[in-house]
Amino acid sequence: MAEEIVLYTPEETGNMLKIAPQTLAAWRMNNQGPKYLKFGNRIRYTKEALQEFISAKTLSHTGQSGA
Repeated sequence: MAEEIVLYTPEETGNMLKIAPQTLAAWRMNNQGPKYLKFGNRIRYTKEALQEFISAKTLSHTGQSGA
């Protein structure tokens, strides 16, 4: 049995990250946010891409830059 692929809309992703979907759109324009998929004009995010993005933004002390 194939593993189910879960895709999230910008609205769902924004809700999960507690940010506006417009912020995600701005991040996409500036190559700053999580990796995404584009199907025509539809944007989708994978669970793995969100986990990777969150891990990259996780800091262990205040001296880190969070890049």
